[in-house]
Amino acid sequence: MLSSGSTGLPKASVWSSNDLYAFLVANWARAVKLTPDDIVVGFAPANAGSTGYVYPVLAPLLLGATSVLLELWAARPALELIAAEKATIGSAVPTQLAMMLNEPVEEYDLSKPSNFRTSAALLVGISQDMVNDPTVALRHALHDQTIVETQTLFVTTHHGGGVSNIPFVTQNANAAFMNATFWIEKVQGASGPFLQLQYVQTVLLDFLGLNWPHVSVATLVKTF
Repeated sequence: MLSSGSTGLPKASVWSSNDLYAFLVANWARAVKLTPDDIVVGFAPANAGSTGYVYPVLAPLLLGATSVLLELWAARPALELIAAEKATIGSAVPTQLAMMLNEPVEEYDLSKPSNFRTSAALLVGISQDMVNDPTVALRHALHDQTIVETQTLFVTTHHGGGVSNIPFVTQNANAAFMNATFWIEKVQGASGPFLQLQYVQTVLLDFLGLNWPHVSVATLVKTF
């Protein structure tokens, strides 16, 4: 078997049929929870070693799953193939993933069905205004509360400093920028005041040159 050589010279390795079967059925398939109900889509050419043949073709055939292949690579047809076939597992090289992430996508609309999102009927507690502005969830938490004191802390890497990551994260999803606002609040409760922490945090993750914003919001109540 040869690797595709997408990031360097192709590398060869020798596998027996038993080795390959044991690896795919007893190891890889269990790790990704591959079942006969899955639809596996492959984007790399079938001669591209593990990425183009072993994972998207041989593995689903051994497990009785469905294999779907893209005839000619292009990012937009790849995304359309995923949606059309309702693919559950995909096999691609990092460059292909980056190209698909760079494709323009429509604004999130919970009322429009999507194969890549939980159906609107099952999104309990998640509304369209939260998708448009995640801090709405923080304001909802304050709806029936009486805040008697607030301390605000703002942290950012914009004016210096940085984010420390392990080497793997730095290479594959480097956190290049971060800012966060924390509100330490004293809330008047029925049995006396208590403390809670609210925050909104935005981290820009660098996926092979693509900046992907990761937004987190939460309301945490001190119980001890």
